[in-house]
Amino acid sequence: MSSSLPPRLFYSSNRNLPRTVISTPTIEPTIKREEKERTFDGMSAEQITLMVCPSQFRQVYIKITDTIGEKFKEQGLKIENKLTVSGPLEVLINWAVTPENLESNFANMFILNYHTYCKPIQLLSIIDKICNDIVESKNEPVKTIKQKWAKITIFMKIWTDLLPYDFHDKEILGAIETFLQKYQSQFVGIAQIRKMIQAAQSIPHLPTFERIENSNGEEKTKPLKELSAETIVGQLSLYELTLFTGIEMKDFLGSAWTKKDKYERCPRLCEFLEHFNAVTNWVSYSILQESDINARANLISKFIDVAKIMYEQMNFTGFFEFYSGLNSSAISRLTKTWELVENASQRMEPLRKAADPTRSYASYRKYIQQNKSKGYIPFIGVIIQDLTFIDEGNPDKTESGDVNFEKCRMMANQLLTIRPLQNDQHSIYKALPFFKDFILSIEQHKNDDEKAQYDISLQIQPRN
Repeated sequence: MSSSLPPRLFYSSNRNLPRTVISTPTIEPTIKREEKERTFDGMSAEQITLMVCPSQFRQVYIKITDTIGEKFKEQGLKIENKLTVSGPLEVLINWAVTPENLESNFANMFILNYHTYCKPIQLLSIIDKICNDIVESKNEPVKTIKQKWAKITIFMKIWTDLLPYDFHDKEILGAIETFLQKYQSQFVGIAQIRKMIQAAQSIPHLPTFERIENSNGEEKTKPLKELSAETIVGQLSLYELTLFTGIEMKDFLGSAWTKKDKYERCPRLCEFLEHFNAVTNWVSYSILQESDINARANLISKFIDVAKIMYEQMNFTGFFEFYSGLNSSAISRLTKTWELVENASQRMEPLRKAADPTRSYASYRKYIQQNKSKGYIPFIGVIIQDLTFIDEGNPDKTESGDVNFEKCRMMANQLLTIRPLQNDQHSIYKALPFFKDFILSIEQHKNDDEKAQYDISLQIQPRN
């Protein structure tokens, strides 16, 4: 290949982040949407209210006034242009479940961010206190009471949908049962809340391989020269979708992946980031291990095909993994090998354009926007970049110590684009008998030394 190959692109110099790209898709996406039936899906707040109320109240329709909650303002809630700006934690939780609050997606935004400010047991304790206040309300109209219970039901639905693993926490299990029993005679809708929590608890919290059907085959992986590009794409896409869907929303908070205790704070996200680096390193390693120049050229050609198919099938994590490996300094400098790759420049050019990092990966973002109705595996590097920008540029709390809800809103807007991609998707691929051995053979390269790879590259083709 000619010397016009660009230097290696990096997403970031931060080694906690993945290294870093595509032609117009011509085939169906790898990832398909799969409909799942969940309690209250597609129902409005009003419809939920009618469902959870006793029959004598089924004709009640929530009609919320246009007030912005003067009593909440007195308690420290700050609102500007009908949007919540900040407030004490307990006040925000009360605001999330009050019928006066008309702010769209407020409860969703709060729940996605609450781990920054308190633990699940603390949130449940405050909800318990609010429910107790409803029970003790003696002078309020029945209609108002029903509206408040409806908001509690909606809040619990959002919580169990967005953060189901919160209800696996051993610390909260006993408190949940106490909460449910406490209000079962006070509110008929508590039965629906119990079903929501049970559904959340029924979601298995399994290691990645155990979440993939037939993934424990004992066959050894075949030599790379015997694996087609399509086979490589299929097995990696199956694994990467499983990794992606397993990441919890709380893992994305507070730049947790950069902390010393990152494996405790965001284990699934760390697993995904390390897999990205492992594949990138494996691509470079595999090419460098070929002593014959023609074998190296053939492998480069196969990996170009893999990157192209990954892009076409909308596995953008996979696409960037292979492009990064091919574009590494150790591989891109092997000009004599590249000269033997058929149509290398023409085949790499659309990949370079698609992976262009200028203007914050504008090309990638534009393509995603144009195809957002389809299921896909996003490029984790861009997600991390955007969340880091928000996290580092905005404090968690205001100068007065209140929750900075403007930051919560920005974080939630990002997370609410990720969550739908994790739901209702399945891979068209199945695990082959050598699937596990193939994946594990790649994972062992997550900590490969780039300098060592470059030294091997120099042995293959010395300078000058």
